[in-house]
Amino acid sequence: MRSLTAQKHESQISNFYFLISSFRERLQNNLFQAKLDQIKCRTMNERVLLLDDEKDFVEAMAERMRARGMEVTAITSPSEALKRAREESYDVIVMDFMMPEIDGLEALKELKRINPDLQIILLTGYATMEKKIEAKNLGATDLVEKPADIDTLTDKIRKTHEKNNTLLN
Repeated sequence: MRSLTAQKHESQISNFYFLISSFRERLQNNLFQAKLDQIKCRTMNERVLLLDDEKDFVEAMAERMRARGMEVTAITSPSEALKRAREESYDVIVMDFMMPEIDGLEALKELKRINPDLQIILLTGYATMEKKIEAKNLGATDLVEKPADIDTLTDKIRKTHEKNNTLLN
């Protein structure tokens, strides 16, 4: 017959294995949930505010971005874009650098004042190197030359969105 001490040790070992098994199961569930969260982040549509004073350009670009799975709000008025930025949340704002209603740098400053964490990609065809440097110093995420290549722009939007999601998680 086994001694009482041996039975006690067997019971403790059994409890220990149960705890390890339980811990392993919880760890696997957590790893599975983390992987699921990563997949969700990748499949979430990027919310983009697209601002350009050229209506035809905005409509065509918005349609092409939507075809790539993005949720796009297309606007031709900087004042309307500023209003939307105050009221709604966007992953990325893509905007023209030169607009008649407001200078791109002024719009950038105002958007960053509204929300310093906004990711803003500027579209430019005319900006000088000094203006580009100033835009980056004011917090522009990136600058894309016009005419904007949709694949390049899409890549920059997605990378910005992924970077944001990584920082938030």
